[in-house]
Amino acid sequence: GRAFKECSLLESITIGKNVTSIAYDALMNCEALTSIVIDSNNGTYDSRNNCNAVIKTITNTFEIGCKNSKIQSSVTRLGTYAFYLCKALTAVRIPKTLNSIGAYAFSECNNLNQVSTDIMDPSEIQLEQNHCFDGIASNAVLVVPKGRKAAFEASSYWKNSFAQIIEDENVNTIVNFEYDGKQYRGDYYEGTAVVTNATVSTNYLDLPSTVSYNGINFTLIGIE
Repeated sequence: GRAFKECSLLESITIGKNVTSIAYDALMNCEALTSIVIDSNNGTYDSRNNCNAVIKTITNTFEIGCKNSKIQSSVTRLGTYAFYLCKALTAVRIPKTLNSIGAYAFSECNNLNQVSTDIMDPSEIQLEQNHCFDGIASNAVLVVPKGRKAAFEASSYWKNSFAQIIEDENVNTIVNFEYDGKQYRGDYYEGTAVVTNATVSTNYLDLPSTVSYNGINFTLIGIE
């Protein structure tokens, strides 16, 4: 623990193949750190796709980041204290594959002024404690997919953590999903869906007026 904590001149670190334990605060508050590389033969951790982070391989948990880190789409959890005290971090994107954010993950990142996400509904991601965004920039903006601002504003924790929530007009709003054994393509901005495939074993097919995916209701308007 604290091996390189607050080493303000440290710019890069390479972690060898035999390292099996890295404390959460080993690289904490290293303001100049831009490069984290894990030996490709390390069986415990990785820094996949040059993401400049420490990822626990078996659990796909993002353990430690720096100001240049990218949260990969293969990551499912952001660990406790992942970016804690990373004062050089100004912006970060949360992919839709992430299903939980650990306590204090972005706490005291006082220059973090933009968090973007592809997640459609805040209920899809678990905030493990109510300190995830404590101490970020007072003017921080949360950028969410088009048409999802109201959903995030309805969640008091997301709303209270950011000065403003805005929509990203460039995020793809089309999703493909299955509901009651049938395949659909929905547009969660328009709130509509069409049936793309339905295999039936009876002589009667009942198509509903609305279908649901991840807590979002779609009005059925067509059959492909």
